Amino acid sequence: MELDPNSVRRRLAAALGVALVLVLVGCSEGDPEPEMAPTQSVASTPSGEPSESETPPEEAPEDVVREFIRGYNEALASGDTSRMREKTAEGCRQCEEHMRPIEEVHEAGGRFDTHGWQVVRTKLAGKTTGRARVQVAVRISGGRTVPAAGEDPVVYEADRRLMLFKLARENAGPWLITFIGYYS
Repeated sequence: MELDPNSVRRRLAAALGVALVLVLVGCSEGDPEPEMAPTQSVASTPSGEPSESETPPEEAPEDVVREFIRGYNEALASGDTSRMREKTAEGCRQCEEHMRPIEEVHEAGGRFDTHGWQVVRTKLAGKTTGRARVQVAVRISGGRTVPAAGEDPVVYEADRRLMLFKLARENAGPWLITFIGYYS
């Protein structure tokens, strides 16, 4: 007996419809909903930004430090320290001491010829409500800095450093860097 292709399609569609109804009925009437993360298209606006009703996940102190260092490397190439500033608390003197020279060199027409810093390891050294300390091992690429247009470059060798970042947060706000120091 030969099967009619249209008959097969109708039966398949009917079976899928019944299965869908059973799934929907099975998930209603007080049954707990399955725990699944929404897809990108459900959780975000068309621009990819979180919707107003969605709370972005909390950024861990170690991630804030990594983002600051990514921003540092970007700033060396571009002079734009905005990504670094997003991760620093107002009044962080040591943060400013890392950003200001980059801005000054670029404003003077200078440049940095380096690959910047590479995070080798991070360790959360302590965390309490509203305070955190992160120890970071960084590898600093060698390179050269031209302090201003037309000036001779300053050459420096590669180095490794152990750093301490202190962070703070108020209420449920984001973690922000309040201190940057180097171990001797």
